[in-house]
Amino acid sequence: DYEQVKKLCKGGVNRAHTMGFLVKCEVDRDKCERDLEETTKLHDYWKGLLVVKEKERRAAAKELDLRNAALAKMAARADELDLLRRQKLAAVDDAVVAARTLMQNASGEDITDVVEIKKPSPWMIP
Repeated sequence: DYEQVKKLCKGGVNRAHTMGFLVKCEVDRDKCERDLEETTKLHDYWKGLLVVKEKERRAAAKELDLRNAALAKMAARADELDLLRRQKLAAVDDAVVAARTLMQNASGEDITDVVEIKKPSPWMIP
C-alpha cells in the first residue's frame, strides 16, 4: 500500500499530505474496527440478556396463571361450602319449625319461647 501511494504521489507537498491523510484514515479505520468489535460484544450481551429476561417473564406468567387457576378452584370450593352451610342452616330451621308445630299440636299451647331458633354466624350470611 505504501509503495503504491508513493508512485501515485509525485509531488513533495501532495505526497506528504496524502501520506498523512492515509495514516489518519488507517488510524480511524482501526478505531472503527475496535468500536465495531465492542459494539458487537455489547449487542451480543444485550441480546443474551433479552433472551434470559424473556424466559424469566414467560416463567413468571406461567406461574401467575397456575396461581390464578388455583385461586379460582379455591373460590369455587368456598362457594360450594357456603351453599352447603346455607342448606344445612335451612334444614335446621325447617326442623325447628317442624318441632314447634308438633309440640304445639300435641300440647295446644304457644311454645315460641320454649324452642329458640339458633341464629347463624355473621360470616355465614353474605
